[in-house]
Amino acid sequence: MFFYRKDVFDGLGLKAPTTWDEFAQDAAIIHKANPKQYISNFDANSPEWFAGLSEQAGGNWWSASGDTWSVNIDDAATQKVASYWQGLVDKGLVAPGPSWSTQWNTDMNKGNIVGWISGQWAPNQFPSIAPDTAGKWAAAPVPAWTAGDKTIGTWGGEVEAVTANSKHPAEAAKFVDWMNNSEEGLNLLIKNVQVFPAAQKFQSLPALKTPPPFMSTQPDYNALMAELAANVRGFDIWGPNANVTFNTYSDAFGKAVQNHTSFLDALKTVQETTVSDMKKAGFKVS
Repeated sequence: MFFYRKDVFDGLGLKAPTTWDEFAQDAAIIHKANPKQYISNFDANSPEWFAGLSEQAGGNWWSASGDTWSVNIDDAATQKVASYWQGLVDKGLVAPGPSWSTQWNTDMNKGNIVGWISGQWAPNQFPSIAPDTAGKWAAAPVPAWTAGDKTIGTWGGEVEAVTANSKHPAEAAKFVDWMNNSEEGLNLLIKNVQVFPAAQKFQSLPALKTPPPFMSTQPDYNALMAELAANVRGFDIWGPNANVTFNTYSDAFGKAVQNHTSFLDALKTVQETTVSDMKKAGFKVS
């Protein structure tokens, strides 16, 4: 999703960008109008964020055939994403700091950062990030690479697991099933955590007719979520060492932002480190 300060966009005569080209144009307009303001930030500390943008662009970081893996983290689609964001960072049109940092929280709350590319779960986070901005945000689809393309990626999700040392595993598993597979349980999750159910049969629950408290000015919020959920694209499969991939992303892209070096070189580092680690662990990699 793209969450944006509707008051700021309206004040500049802007609407939510529908393409990444429009996003870049709006970024320039916003920063020129107020040099303290940025349309968003580039998050070198959130690899899941970058992976979601790669999914939208058509990237497919891992695939498997039999017992052989293929790793394509630096494929053409992901290179396009990296190059695009490098252009915005190099031009100073997006804030370079990571999300959830003290500075980012302050900038979000003060209105210095007026947009956030986030997951559907953002309304649950806003009260602790930017409490003074309630009622000022709107949600829109993530901009498309090609006008009219409705493809979006994913960022995160929710899981409840029964641990191996649970003293009541059967009861715990029953509770998890109830909470995620019953109207009563999901209505509580919607009300208290602002989740949007992955199961299509629950995407029209009565509780979803009311938007999350932080999005109270957008009554059709959950209707938009249902529409967009039908166009999600993911990787074929997640690799066995995705944690290594993620850690390397944060390190390599963090250094690239700090040292003003190539994002494409950082992406190549992520690719090479992931493959090397998989081979070291005994996986067959083509």
